[in-house]
Amino acid sequence: MTANRPLRILHVTSVGKTAYGVATYVLNLARAQQDAGHDVHFTTWEDRPFTQELRDLGHSVHPILVRAKYDHRAVKQLASIAESLNIDVMHAHLSTSCIIAAFAGRRAKVPSFGHIHGLSSKWSFIFNTQVIASAEAARQHLIRQGMRAEKVSTALNGLRPLSNLPSPETARSDLGLSECFPIYSSSCRLTKLKGIDAAIQATARLKSQFPNIRYLACGDGSELEEMKALARELGVDENVIFPGYIPESQLHQVLRASHFYVFPSLKETIPMAILEAMSAELPVISTTVGGVPELVKPETGVLVPPSDVDSLTQAIQTMALDSSGRGRMGAAGRKLQVEEFSDAQMAQRIDSIYRSKIRA
Repeated sequence: MTANRPLRILHVTSVGKTAYGVATYVLNLARAQQDAGHDVHFTTWEDRPFTQELRDLGHSVHPILVRAKYDHRAVKQLASIAESLNIDVMHAHLSTSCIIAAFAGRRAKVPSFGHIHGLSSKWSFIFNTQVIASAEAARQHLIRQGMRAEKVSTALNGLRPLSNLPSPETARSDLGLSECFPIYSSSCRLTKLKGIDAAIQATARLKSQFPNIRYLACGDGSELEEMKALARELGVDENVIFPGYIPESQLHQVLRASHFYVFPSLKETIPMAILEAMSAELPVISTTVGGVPELVKPETGVLVPPSDVDSLTQAIQTMALDSSGRGRMGAAGRKLQVEEFSDAQMAQRIDSIYRSKIRA
């Protein structure tokens, strides 16, 4: 094989739609790989909205029908796709995709890379040629389960730096939030593991000190109605705003309208949502879970224990009262994202892992 020649890459993913963090990751990686000259294709599940979303974005998509965690017919179909496209690398995202890709790769004689985006069980990744972890915390999680250290490589998540963003003043005016303070936001699926209930409780505790406080909890999910009910119960249904899932341009407007970002998750690796917030020059308040401490440093934000409403409330209060500190943290976060967590750097790290396993 010619050294560093462009590769033919097939991303395999069962992701449901672009609202999910894994979708954001895959799209950023694919775009960076295309920018580097690689030929990038996707295999998705036939019944998932992400299939059409990728096509609408102009990507080459080859969907398959998957009926179970291990589906022999899906394995044969994926192997056939890889052979017809003369694929060099299969890169799978999410557990079922990693299993299907592992066996399809063996059938097509193509190395498969299983990407662990969360703190998952090793059993979904043991058959892949190599495992890629989005954070060192995820790598260590697999090693503690008995996976060989040399089988797992760390490639930290990255994001194309945000550009052409509105000014904070313009964003607040457009959203009708000019008279509100403090404004903070989050963007995620609204499930119990994201800890949004703790942020709502913190907002309620701070309402008497900051009558015009606003928390924008962006996203949809199984706990949306429960979170709305909690806000009503605590008397902050006007202070906690649930915009639902919003497209990228509107999310960037919300980020720029915010004074800081709150992400009280209970389980994470390197959240793409935090990278977006840092790129928008927001200081971050998050939790000491998974790979978050690899991303949020003392100079860019504050970490609190998960499910600790007292500590979260204190962190929000302190951040709200420290205007100069917010400015310093926001600028440092943007610098860190651009210099160490860009999409180009992510693609380079992954390219090195690919080439270490591709046969000459």
